[in-house]
Amino acid sequence: MCDRSQKHRTHTALSIAEAAQEYKKQTQDERQKIVAEFQQLRQFLEEQERLLLAQLEQLDEETGRLQTDTVRKLSAQISHLSEQIGELEGTCQKPASEFVQDVRSTLSRCETGPFQPPEEISPELDERVGVSPGKRLRCRRH
Repeated sequence: MCDRSQKHRTHTALSIAEAAQEYKKQTQDERQKIVAEFQQLRQFLEEQERLLLAQLEQLDEETGRLQTDTVRKLSAQISHLSEQIGELEGTCQKPASEFVQDVRSTLSRCETGPFQPPEEISPELDERVGVSPGKRLRCRRH
C-alpha cells in the first residue's frame, strides 16, 4: 500500500525478502549477545567454583589441624592421668605406715588442676563452615 498510495509514498517500504533478511540479521545479533552473556556467566560461575573449592580445602586443612592438635592434647592428658592412677593404686597397696607417709606427696603430685577440655572451635571457623553455635556439640563439665 505504501508504494502505491500517494498518501503513503513517503514511507519506507521493504520487500518481504528484504524484511526477512533484516530480521535474520537482528536475530543473529541477539543470538550472539545471548551466547556472549552466557559465556560470561559460565566464566563467572567457574571462577566462583574455584574460589569456593579453594576455601573449602583451606577449611578442611584447618579443621584437620585442629582435630589433630585436640587429639594430641587429650592423649597427653589421658597418659598423665593413667600415670597418676597407677601411682595412687600402688600407694593404696602399701602397708598403712608407708601409705600415710607417701599419701601426701602422692596427692600433691596429683593436684595438677581440673581436667582441661580441648579448646573450643573459634566462632570465626564456625562461621566459615556455616555451623550455628547451637548446632555444635559441646563438652559438658558437670
